[in-house]
Amino acid sequence: MESDLKAFLEGYKLGEDLKNREKLIFKLKSDPSVKNELLFPGSDAIGMGAIAGGCNFISAYPMSPSTGVLIFLAQHSDEFEIVVDQAEDEIAAVNKAIGAWYTGARALVNSSGGGISLMTEGISLAGITESPLVVHIAQRPGPATGLPTRTAQEDLNLAVYAGHGEFPRIVYAPGTLEQGFNLTQKAFNIAEYFVNLLIFGGITLLQAKIKVVKN
Repeated sequence: MESDLKAFLEGYKLGEDLKNREKLIFKLKSDPSVKNELLFPGSDAIGMGAIAGGCNFISAYPMSPSTGVLIFLAQHSDEFEIVVDQAEDEIAAVNKAIGAWYTGARALVNSSGGGISLMTEGISLAGITESPLVVHIAQRPGPATGLPTRTAQEDLNLAVYAGHGEFPRIVYAPGTLEQGFNLTQKAFNIAEYFVNLLIFGGITLLQAKIKVVKN
């Protein structure tokens, strides 16, 4: 910690020196046309939707870009009585979420493509036991962790087909902040309704692109 603080202060000092010598000049003008607009990431919209859907438990292993949802719910955990569990790995995270649903909680597990691959057996477990489950997949832009195909939909394919054998599931793919909020809330209601009221095995997976927009 001391080394980090020393490095920060040294960097700040160098930045101040550049500014004082006018080697680095910032000239930012305010834009009154956007004074009534909000600027926040898609992960916050997903987190708000989860709260609106009654989410009171989240288990996840940090993985970019899904970690924003975990952080958002952790920041508001006291206010909304949310149990936040940073699991030791993705396999533990999905199994804890299944267990939480079994005991009456409304649980969320979130990760990105690589983490969801590890959760496949747990997702299959929820399918065979007809347990509700809400999974948020924060999509990465391309195969694995690379960026060769920015328009690729690998994580969406994973949401549709991941699992051992066939079992019903619902996949939502929001494209805006508003859709992210509404569909996340809906995911919790649909997951519980179809499993508990109709005795119909269902997996609800929510896939969303995490992005910052002015809206």
